[in-house]
Amino acid sequence: MKYIMDDIEKSPSGTAIYSRAIARGLSDNFDIDVGQAAALTNSYLKRLTERRVIERVAKGLYGKTVSSKFGTMLVGRENIIADSLIRKDGRRVGYVTGASLFNSLGLCTQVPRRLQIATNRWRARLPEQSLVEMVAPVTKVTDQNVDYLQLVDVLRSFDKYPVDAENPAGIIQERIAERQLDTVVLVRYINEYVPNSKLSQSLELAFGKLEAA
Repeated sequence: MKYIMDDIEKSPSGTAIYSRAIARGLSDNFDIDVGQAAALTNSYLKRLTERRVIERVAKGLYGKTVSSKFGTMLVGRENIIADSLIRKDGRRVGYVTGASLFNSLGLCTQVPRRLQIATNRWRARLPEQSLVEMVAPVTKVTDQNVDYLQLVDVLRSFDKYPVDAENPAGIIQERIAERQLDTVVLVRYINEYVPNSKLSQSLELAFGKLEAA
């Protein structure tokens, strides 16, 4: 169907394609029952998979293939898997954490082999041999709290990774400013989810050295 093909062609290589999202768009644009739209979508995606236009990564999750001198292949498989754990129906349900987060922030130069995602979907079944790891977040991830939870993860696990940045506190404080995190809300998250043994260190990393009264 032209609608589905157009939708897939608009998707950049290495990004996730969701059968449910396509079916919902098909239903809305052509005023057909959602169940019928899902059946049409699944049937058409199966044909595209057989033609190697797309590749099935997991149930309801696909990626667009590209042609190269090595043949037709899927690009960005791990990114597609990660995206399915970070967003669902346009909403945030997860975020990058662990060593990958420390590396992306510039806190450490070590490049991890595996990508760790904290996600509400931490019980999901991943494809075999995936380099993505799932962990349960400290609380349900939402669009509103994701930046706070990610920052709290950095503070909670600060001593776990080989931090080699010259000024790690500066990096963390810059992140807080960039994301415009509310100080009162951040302190509440730190008090709630950071162990007592790391509270003093976490507050100093986030807000600078606290002066004694």
